[in-house]
Parts: sequence; structure tokens; C-alpha cells
Amino acid sequence: MMGRARTDNEKAAFLAVIAGLLMLVSGVTGASQWRRTFDLIESFLGASPALRFVQLVFVVLGSVGGIFVLLGAYAFRNDRVRTGKIVILFGTGFTIASLILFLIIAVQRGELPFAGGAAIGFTGVVLSVFARFKAKAVPLT
Repeated sequence: MMGRARTDNEKAAFLAVIAGLLMLVSGVTGASQWRRTFDLIESFLGASPALRFVQLVFVVLGSVGGIFVLLGAYAFRNDRVRTGKIVILFGTGFTIASLILFLIIAVQRGELPFAGGAAIGFTGVVLSVFARFKAKAVPLT
């Protein structure tokens, strides 16, 4: 027995669930990279409470990227496309930025950047970007 065809938003939600799970399982988050980046910034600018607060915000948002992607999947499933895209942007934006920094540092050190968890996490980030493109706004009826 064949079921009904899946909507673009249901497909986007499925991609986002897979992406969020991959990001959570891999442990690839922006937290450690942002901590190192802010340590470098602090060495140039000196310690300040404002800089520590900004660091805390970046570390927290970078840590929960996979959870944000899963929340975006839920929003896509309920045809809340704009909300889902914004939530996924928060989830992947900080992780993408930290992964770019991770890649730059790894290449400079001559390390293999996509070994183990990093490859799984990067796959999750890429799938979340595809999910954002797949989701389509549903017109009000």
C-alpha cells in the first residue's frame, strides 16, 4: 500500500533530523573552537567582563547547534518554515564559523581535518543547509 507523497517541508524536516543527530553524535560543536578563538582575542585586547560575556554567548550557542537543528526540523514539519530556517541558521551558523576556523588551523598544522567526528559533524552541517533550501513556505489558505 502506497502512502501519500511527502511534502517538501516533510522532506526538509527529515533531512534536518538526520543533520541534527549527526551533529549531536559527532560532538562537533563550536564551543571549544570559540573558547580558543576568544583566548586569542583576549591575548590581543586584554581581559574584560564584556569580552567574557560575548565569549559565553558564542560558546553556548555553538554548543547547542544540533539541538537547534532538531528544533528547526520540528518547525519545518509544522510548516513554520521561516521559524525553522532562523533556528537552523542559529544552530549551524556558529558551528559553520567554528568549523571554518578548525579547518584553517588544521591545514596550517598539516593535520587531516576530516577524520572521525569532524567528518560526521561536517556532514550534519551540510545536510542542515540542504534542509533549509528544501523547505518551502506554505501559503495561507
